[in-house]
Amino acid sequence: MIYTLIMNKGFTLIELLVVIAIIGILSSVVLSSVNLARSKGIDASVKANLAGVRSQAEIYYDSNGDFGALFGDGAGASANCPNSGDGTATIFEDDSVALAQLDDSEAKSGSTATCLAGDGVEDMPDASGAGDAITYAISIPLKSDPLLNWCVSSTQGGMLGTAQLDASYNAVCVP
Repeated sequence: MIYTLIMNKGFTLIELLVVIAIIGILSSVVLSSVNLARSKGIDASVKANLAGVRSQAEIYYDSNGDFGALFGDGAGASANCPNSGDGTATIFEDDSVALAQLDDSEAKSGSTATCLAGDGVEDMPDASGAGDAITYAISIPLKSDPLLNWCVSSTQGGMLGTAQLDASYNAVCVP
């Protein structure tokens, strides 16, 4: 009797399942990295937009001598930023570029920006906006970590923090 050895060329089921599992693990790692990179890109865009808002606010200040009417909740706490439809004369009311950049930042981050403007005086006016702002601060949550806010102000550049009044009743970013 002559026995012939028959060689089957191919992979076993176990080998195929192991390869498919490895490919699945690698693809999930790559997809999570892509999503993180996308969030970081959105954060960079939000930071750039707020830097543009800051530049527009400085131009507004140079032209008008202040940042427009005070805004906030009337008691010194930040509030949703005023927009072109609310009738409050602020740096955002008169400057469509700053308003567009702020709206774009809100859309990209998926959150609402908070704003505060101060006049350096303890008695902040009511929410009607009487008075002139000499400082402002704007903060918006970041897309990659909604618990962190990016903040710009008239006295500071961009930083992680929130818009608040300091002891002198000026709007600043506080880490």
